[in-house]
Amino acid sequence: MITKSSAGSKWVKQARRQVDRATSSVARHTGHFITGRLDHIRAVRRDVVLWLCLILLLICCCFAQAIQMNSRTMVKAAAPGGNYVEGVVDKLTTISPLYANTDTEKAASQLVYPGLLSYDSANKLHGQLAHSWQHDDSGKVWTVKLKSDLKWADGQALTASDVVHTLALMKKPEINSAISSSWQTITATAKDATTVEFTLPAPLMSFDSALTFGVLPKHILEGKSAIEIADLSNKQPAKLVGAGPFSFAGTEKSGDSSTWRFQPNLNYYGDPARLSTFTIRTYSDNSSLVKGLISSEVNAISGVKIDSLPQLKHNFKLIQLKTADGIFAIFNNEADLTGDPVVRRALRLGLDRSAIRKQVLSGNDGRLHEPTALETPIATGVYDQVDQLKQPDYNLEEAKKMLDGAGWVQPQGSDYRQKSGAQLNLNIITIADTNYQNVARLIAQQWKKLGVNAQVRAIPPSGAQQNYLAPRNYDVLVYQIHLGADPDMFAYWSSTQTQASGLNLANYRSRRAEIALSAGRSNANPEARQARYVAFVHQWLKDCPAIALYQPSLIYATEPNVRMLNSGAALIDAGNRYQATGNWTSATRMVMTTP
Repeated sequence: MITKSSAGSKWVKQARRQVDRATSSVARHTGHFITGRLDHIRAVRRDVVLWLCLILLLICCCFAQAIQMNSRTMVKAAAPGGNYVEGVVDKLTTISPLYANTDTEKAASQLVYPGLLSYDSANKLHGQLAHSWQHDDSGKVWTVKLKSDLKWADGQALTASDVVHTLALMKKPEINSAISSSWQTITATAKDATTVEFTLPAPLMSFDSALTFGVLPKHILEGKSAIEIADLSNKQPAKLVGAGPFSFAGTEKSGDSSTWRFQPNLNYYGDPARLSTFTIRTYSDNSSLVKGLISSEVNAISGVKIDSLPQLKHNFKLIQLKTADGIFAIFNNEADLTGDPVVRRALRLGLDRSAIRKQVLSGNDGRLHEPTALETPIATGVYDQVDQLKQPDYNLEEAKKMLDGAGWVQPQGSDYRQKSGAQLNLNIITIADTNYQNVARLIAQQWKKLGVNAQVRAIPPSGAQQNYLAPRNYDVLVYQIHLGADPDMFAYWSSTQTQASGLNLANYRSRRAEIALSAGRSNANPEARQARYVAFVHQWLKDCPAIALYQPSLIYATEPNVRMLNSGAALIDAGNRYQATGNWTSATRMVMTTP
């Protein structure tokens, strides 16, 4: 009889034998297929490692090639959107074209209130609100046709009546507009909804350059008093809608700094602005301005001072814009010493203008170009025949002979020349905190070689007009004047402008120059007009009422991602620097290029 315990024991023994056989089989196979083949692996290990390295190298090469191909076909490009923030050292208290006075106020005004005409990147006038413009044979009647379907930011139609009403406001004495005096004798009439006719008291071929004034909305300002208009313009600009690429979005003030924000105008007649916001931030001084860029408080600064260039390393872009301005050493033609044309010519001959231009932008690591030489009172590029006329080349020895001949001799052992016991002392005045301030010092240093004792004073802008410019309180004034794109220089060199409020800062009087200037501004024939200005420049060079030095630049510094004006582009002046903001961007993206 078999018991349950003996049967279980037999089953356990059978299971154990099966496990032992399986274990033995696994051991044999392991030894044969794995352990036994380790010697073979050791024998070929070098080949295995080599192949693995080659495979890894191939993978790395493929990866590197992919990166290289990507770098060749993908480039960083400007993208729509982004926030542009520009820092300035300038006053910004209004954006109304009625009251805008500083360069930044004029520029900001153009963001919101476009003119009939504006300047392009070649300093040529083109239609902004205007579709076309022309003058009659007399040169006294100018007709402007507006573009169709113009709208204000609030959707109201912009018509010729808005233009006429804006001009009427500018002429009102109680408005006290910054450009009032230029329009008092000019009338404007709306012939129809899109036609404006301007009537002048006398022919003026440069009148179209005045049609850049900003146009204001009649439907908002009509019937309002001068006080109400000033309040709207300066305290509630959001209510005074415009028709430009941007609309006013708000302003904040913090200490000495103010911030003005603008957003795209959805009813703008042209292509919409690519920027999401446009902001202007003011600073009290140049040091704070540069710190604002370095700390990314702003992503661009305008009007960079030359002495700030060493702080702006190569991680910032420098953009140099040639302006239609001129830097001159202006002689007071009625002063005791500089009233003598021989002395003026000798001083011009003894001034190395080329050396001054080379030193103007020194210390910029080659990132900026030497400023454009200026040889006449008319900007370069206006007339080819004028551009061919030059001031005499530097000749120190000949300049000394001229002064000797004029009775200004240099006694043995003396540094300075004398005549009848009086020393040859010159009072040079310039404006402080400008890029041309140092030019006055360079001039004084050069004239010392002539035996001239020239003392330089840099005057703060706030007191310059009243204390020095209006009374002509100087022998020599180193100064920047606006030349523009038109050759009409009547305001600067006509004898009718020598009064305290006039712009003839040289007190220059010449009957021949006067005739040429008057004929040039009134002659409608282009060839005859050019001939008149060539005659004027010939006389100007002969009389030497001033020394033309160079055309200055407006310098921007920006972060790398900012896309705006191209370095080397022409700019009519700093107050017109926002004319092409529709294409500006501060955002970037990677795009594939076409092989």
